[in-house]
Amino acid sequence: MHTVSVKEGKVMSTLELKDRVKAIAYAPVGHLVLFGDIKGKIYIYKVAADKLKKMSNEVIADRPITHIETMVVPGGNPEAMVVVNSLSGKIKMGSLKWDIGFAKSAKFEVVKVFPTMNRASTIRAAFCPTLGKWPRSFSIVCGSEDGQLNIYNKDKKGEPWCNMLNGHEATVLGATWSGDGTILVTCDAEGSVVCWRRDISNEE
Repeated sequence: MHTVSVKEGKVMSTLELKDRVKAIAYAPVGHLVLFGDIKGKIYIYKVAADKLKKMSNEVIADRPITHIETMVVPGGNPEAMVVVNSLSGKIKMGSLKWDIGFAKSAKFEVVKVFPTMNRASTIRAAFCPTLGKWPRSFSIVCGSEDGQLNIYNKDKKGEPWCNMLNGHEATVLGATWSGDGTILVTCDAEGSVVCWRRDISNEE
């Protein structure tokens, strides 16, 4: 791994991890970088003075981590939400906190595990836009290898999903939202792209 100065166009530091990395994400508020490797371990490093300082690492999956995404928690606290895809058939949502204790360490804690059909493909979950009415009620959207698109909520009781969307006939690989949170675009393994419109008139 390299940290590169965009301004100067040169490598500032180099990092070597034990196992091959399959996923990477950046938490901008805490200047933290998260790496996920083929053995299900997640590493947390802080970018400080153009160098990467190790904060923590832990095993959170029994198969390769394939995708990591972060979302800053509103309110100004040193906290971000993280969603992690792996080939274990589970999606893990967790809380990432930093500047903890005298050592100013960082900690990732899994708060919710969602089941999904994902054993072979690199599938990327995405955080859904939060609503002003429920600023800390976090939801994610994620595809699966059965062609379904599921929306999960951290606080929902009972069934893990709060909505299921059918529009693909192959493994749904990725999802992304428009800036205003009204359009969801998804893609699948056969090259199809589907646009979904979110009706927010009854959500506020």
